Amino acid sequence: MKNSFKVALLSIFPVFLLFSCSKIVESMLKKPIDASINKDGIDTNDQDIWNDADYFVDDSQDIPDDIQIDIPHEISLDCLNMAEVEVDCSGSEGRCKNGTVNCGEKCDDGDDENADGCDPACLFETKVCTLAKFGSAPADIAFYENSAFISDSGDHTIKKFDLDTGNIEIVAGYPGQHGFSDSPGTQARFNTPRGLEIIGKYLIIADMGNNRIRKLDLLSNNYEVSTIAGNGTGSSSDAFCLSASFNKPWGIASDGEFIYISDSGSGEIRKISNPFNEGCVVETLNHVENPKYFLSHPAGMVYDSVRYRLLVADYGKHVIAKITKNSDINYEFVVFAGIDGTTGGILTGECRGVVFNEPIDIAFNGKVFIVAEKGRTLIREIIDDVSCNVSILAGRINTPGCSDSNISGDRVSLNNPSCVFFNTGESLGVYRAFFCDVCNGVGAIRIVK
Repeated sequence: MKNSFKVALLSIFPVFLLFSCSKIVESMLKKPIDASINKDGIDTNDQDIWNDADYFVDDSQDIPDDIQIDIPHEISLDCLNMAEVEVDCSGSEGRCKNGTVNCGEKCDDGDDENADGCDPACLFETKVCTLAKFGSAPADIAFYENSAFISDSGDHTIKKFDLDTGNIEIVAGYPGQHGFSDSPGTQARFNTPRGLEIIGKYLIIADMGNNRIRKLDLLSNNYEVSTIAGNGTGSSSDAFCLSASFNKPWGIASDGEFIYISDSGSGEIRKISNPFNEGCVVETLNHVENPKYFLSHPAGMVYDSVRYRLLVADYGKHVIAKITKNSDINYEFVVFAGIDGTTGGILTGECRGVVFNEPIDIAFNGKVFIVAEKGRTLIREIIDDVSCNVSILAGRINTPGCSDSNISGDRVSLNNPSCVFFNTGESLGVYRAFFCDVCNGVGAIRIVK
């Protein structure tokens, strides 16, 4: 009898052991993982392991849709109303718009109306101030009505900043939890969200760590999040949208018909047709053979609706690339500003003669391009009119910091400029641009005017 009992006990022990081990593994898969984010915002340790898994969304611990998440922040709404600085041409050291000529000298604008050779219309004074500090690593900004939507790649959320009240709220994702889930609001999960673009009622999001393109319905009551394109694998294949794959999608731009994605891992520009319909398709832009320019690490991008072209910040080759449609199926890729693969040289002057160091984003307001240059901690300005010229708009060369100032923009400091954006509802005269920064470990939205 005793022997029979022993045999029975030994026979069930392996089953008990297997069951216990499976529960331990299951609990480990549901546990949030603290990502190790590299300088490009990529979780290099876990990227290949967790591409397709909702690996820590524990249904037994769902977060209510209406949860109020306290976001530590500092707000200075006065920053939105920086007064224009009137430059006294007879006294202080105002500067001409080319950034090289001081007050009392001739401005290089072809206008000799003033007797002293200094045209006040050519003079400017740039100011930088910090609008808000919150979050961890803001990656992009998009405006809808009078709110700024911000992708925070550091805590994997989408935040809304009301520019009237200064209120900040998380509208999608949950801070510190990265994964993948198409759900409403804080039930949704992202992994290192980066590029943003407003198209109609949707906020389009490049979900870099998940290798997917997502959309957030701005008019829904609970900010419903769904996937437009991408199957989650880290490759670059063309197909119908949910079967196609992306490799670290970064920037987003649209010409009103197509959505363009900078696929930073593959060095390609992808095009999404019919993004909100059943016929949604992802294609890779074809290069014309002569001349042929290959992108290295395309990051932020913008569509120029004045000259019908895409401008891309190529972080890897240290240039701004220009892409124009050559035919129904071919596109011409050329260097627009900077010198391919070169970081050492002059910083102001003709577009193809100056150098950049890790340009990471670009914005356009219909008249002026501005570029976030991470490698030199600068904001650069490009004016492509009769001729194409580059100047320094704000920042101190290779001098990281977060000092605001009421004096010239080249005397303030920037720490880690990672995005630039215009509020396109503003005038094209004395402009105001927003940029992302990180100050003392806290994400910041700053303004240059």
